[in-house]
Amino acid sequence: MPTRTQTERDRITIEIGYALFTAGLIGLGIFVIAASPVVFWGLRGPDAVTDVRMGLGLGTAAALVRVVSVLRRW
Repeated sequence: MPTRTQTERDRITIEIGYALFTAGLIGLGIFVIAASPVVFWGLRGPDAVTDVRMGLGLGTAAALVRVVSVLRRW
């Protein structure tokens, strides 16, 4: 396995940062969209908990998919 140059290592580091940053934005956006009925419709009790958990799960899944899809290019 050949050693990578400093430029290649820097490029990979930037790509990882890009993947994590965009994954965070996408995950946050999906969480806000999925959990917004709790705020706008005034959901309470088990419905609110379920909605927030669903938003958290969907946001996490979307972030993971984004990181994997960006980093698979390498």
